[in-house]
Parts: sequence; C-alpha cells; structure tokens
Amino acid sequence: MKFILLSFGFLLSCASVSKIETLNESVPRPIFRALVQGTVEPLPAKNDYKDRVLTKLTPSFVIHWSEMPTSTLESDLNFLQDRIITSHKSYGTFVKLPIGQKLSRAELQSKDIDLILDVKLETTNDLLSMQIKYLDPVLDFQYGFADFIFKLESEKERSKKNKRLEVFQDKTTLIPLTVSVLEYWSEVQSPKPTEIKAILDSAVRGQISIFSTSPGTTIKLDDKEIGKAPLLDYAILNGKHTLAFSKPGKDPQIRPIIVRAGKKNRIFHEWDDDISQGTIFLTSYPLGLDVIVAGQKKGKTHYAESGVPYGSYPIQFVRSKLNDSFEYANSSIAIRPRTISTLSLPFALEQGVSWEAEDFWTSSGGSPHFSSTFTGTLTFDSSHDLPVGWYGVFSQNMIPDRIVSNVNLGLADELGGRIGFLISEVAGKSTLLLVDKTDFHVISYSGGETEARILASYRWNSEDKEKGRSIVWETDPEKQLLKVYLGSTLVLEKPWDFKSQWQIAILTPHNSFFKGNPLRGIKIHYPDMIKFEEKLKK
Repeated sequence: MKFILLSFGFLLSCASVSKIETLNESVPRPIFRALVQGTVEPLPAKNDYKDRVLTKLTPSFVIHWSEMPTSTLESDLNFLQDRIITSHKSYGTFVKLPIGQKLSRAELQSKDIDLILDVKLETTNDLLSMQIKYLDPVLDFQYGFADFIFKLESEKERSKKNKRLEVFQDKTTLIPLTVSVLEYWSEVQSPKPTEIKAILDSAVRGQISIFSTSPGTTIKLDDKEIGKAPLLDYAILNGKHTLAFSKPGKDPQIRPIIVRAGKKNRIFHEWDDDISQGTIFLTSYPLGLDVIVAGQKKGKTHYAESGVPYGSYPIQFVRSKLNDSFEYANSSIAIRPRTISTLSLPFALEQGVSWEAEDFWTSSGGSPHFSSTFTGTLTFDSSHDLPVGWYGVFSQNMIPDRIVSNVNLGLADELGGRIGFLISEVAGKSTLLLVDKTDFHVISYSGGETEARILASYRWNSEDKEKGRSIVWETDPEKQLLKVYLGSTLVLEKPWDFKSQWQIAILTPHNSFFKGNPLRGIKIHYPDMIKFEEKLKK
C-alpha cells in the first residue's frame, strides 16, 4: 500500500500543526460491535430532562416575549397574555413569569417546562399580529406555530353630553362599568382549539416506527396490541415503555424503550430464524430524495423496509421536479439475513452530530454499560468499567463521490480522554486520527490488519477558543485519493477505493474513555451535488 505523509518543514512553519516525535504505540483497529437489544434497561439522557422514565401527561409551558414594538403598552401585553392563557389552559399548565423574563436551561429544568411559547408582536396600520412559535426547551426543535391577528376598532368621539354608560349583566343585577371605550382590539384571526390541542399534545408525545425481518410480526405496547410490523409513525406518550414482538412458533421477545417527546424513533427487530430476508434503511441529508430500488420507486428518504429477500439491489437517489427526475447518485445494497443494511447520501449534512442526524449513526461497543445519545449533540457516557475495545458510533454506509468534510473538536483542556475519528472503505482500508489532548496521531490500516503502529504524530500550534480544532478529510475521484488535513496542514494522502462504499466513526477507547461531547460538530458536503441542487432551485 502506498501513502504519503506530508511533513515538510517549510509547509509546517506557518501551518496549523507541527510534527513531533512519533508516538511508539500500536493501536487496535476499531470494528463495529452491536449491542444485543433487550439485554439492558435503557437509561434517560443525563443532559435532557425531557428524556424521562416517568410519563408526563400534561405539558407545562411558559411565555417568552421575544420581539415587540417599543411602543407596546403594558395593558396590551397583559391583554394578549391573558388571551394566550385562556386559549391554551385546557391543554397544558401555564407557568407564570414576569413579562420580559427569560429562563435559563437550569430554571426550565427545575420547573419541568415542556414548551416555550416564543411570541413576536408586529403592528401594521391598524392591525396587531401575534406570532407564536412552540419551541422545545432543550432541543433545537419547533412543535408548531400559531397566529393571532387583532384589529384596532374605534368610535368617533362624542361630546361629553352624549357619553353612554356600559353595563354588564351579572345573573340578576346590572353592574355599571366605565364610559364607552373609544378604541379596542377586535380579534379577527386565531388558531382553532383543535390545532392548539394538537401542538401541546405533541410536546408530551414521540413517534415510533417499527420494522421486523418478519413482516406481520405482532407488536404489543405495554401489554396492549397496537398493530403489526411494519408500523409507521405511531404516536406514544413520553416515558419508559415495553414492546413485545411475537409471531407463530416463537416465544415473545421483550424490549424496553424510552420515548422522548418530539422525537421519532425507528426500531428494528430481527428474528433469528429469518434466514432469507433482511431490512434496508436508506437516508439522505437533507431528506426528501426519491428512492428507487431495483427500478421500483419506493418512497422518499428516510426510507426503511423489512422482509426484503436476500440478494443485491441497485439503489438510486433521485430528485423530482415537476415532470422531470434527476439522479443524484446510485449504488447497490447487499441484503443479508437477520441484518439491517444501510446506505446514505449525506450530500449536505450540516449538523452531523445533532439530534436531527441521529439516524445516520449506530451505537457500537457491545456493552450495556456504554451509551451514546443525541440530546442537542452527540454524548458519550458509561455507567461502569468497560471491557477492552472501542466505543462510539459508526455511520451508515456512504455512497462514494467527491466529499469535503470538516470535523470540529474542542480544545485540549476540554478532552478528558482520547477520541478517535475513523474513515473506512467498507471491508477495506481505514485511516484513524487519534486525538490525545494536544497531540494528533495518524494510523493507517490495510484491509486485513487488526492493528497498526502510529505513522506520525502532530501537535497543534495554537488554539482558537471559538473555532476549536478541525480535522478535514476530502476525496478526489479523478486521482482516486483520500486527503486528510489537520487545520490547514495536509498530513496524509493515500489511494482510496471509489468502488467501495465508505463509513466513518467517532470513537473513544476503553482505557482512556471520554465522557461528554466528543465533537463540537461535523459537516459532510458532496460539492458537485450541492452545486447541482442550487441550479435546480433557480
């Protein structure tokens, strides 16, 4: 195998890193190790209080006035807040705050808030618009929106002699109020009660989609039958639940789950006697591409299907516009018994470790004491000493093409353990960037190697608190190369297989385990596809 390590002194003198003495260490090759489902009770995420074990039936909400004209009267604000409360109180619990106050994350958690009603006021001529966004207090997520519109009604001012007295009938008596109001807000548009109820209800419910290698598998939720696989977008209250899978001739299999309100969960169940069929899971970022399997249009990404017969299938990712279809990429997928075969086209993945990208990753390690969660961003944790090996997340198989990807890490003092970033050809060569606080070590594995020695070591010259430290990897289809940079410094260039699918992984070793957020972020771009997408939008 030929590869080039670039360490020329002239280049490094003004570069992001400096070459240091190579660490004399042999590093085991990371491999994917699945956790057998049902072997351990699921644990809620530590930094997401809405990831609950105990079910909450009614959402709690606060009102945050995010934007308003400077001329807004306090009396108008009180009126508008009362209007929000009266229209929402039947479906949630209002937690009162002084108008203008905004709670911190800790305060939101202490009050167990499920929704923030973010309110924006705008005035145009005689109209007042109140726009409400229903925001999750932890995740960057919006449950819905609603608009209230009011019109300023006025009466011509009359002489004092002609003022009239308004009264209010209270059962059997007439109660005098004030003289007639010359101006007041009249409501001309508001959301329907059913719309408000649906939004608030979604703040305490998640969704599950269940797939099985045996279509028709009976599914029970908390001892109640809810349908048969495949079951799509089934709404379920937050909290801990128990799923049971059954089919003729097999004992029921139990799987505990925790449902987080607002999130969609895909659950795959494999039977050990399904020797002739498997499951496919196809994604794209952004989602919404048409999926064609063996010439048959199946749906849009993200797409999953179980009970697919064993074999190899051609896959196309297509963008449809009016009467035209444009193929973005094509590849093939091999279906194996009792397995989930994945393929992804992350051609414009911007927030690669956020909760929106959770489907792109699969937890690896094999130990029930390790957890990887996506609560705002990827988080590693362990509840016990871990067996020997690597722990983290592996991506879905990626379609090969021209790629530019930026992996952003924190500063040296933010790392309490080692972090590994792996780039692999599926069943082929791999490159591992091992980060140990200030030092970055480059390891290259051939197809059959189970471990390899460190090739070169580098140290960051200076750290930027805001920008962090970046690993950039890019592929060149014309020259069939993989290039790896530390900041602006090219540190590795090696031949790369563009016929094989690729995979990346974010990892930490058992003997220097990192707890917390291993990355600040990761972006993956397919530049040619992004340019084509921009042309289509014009």
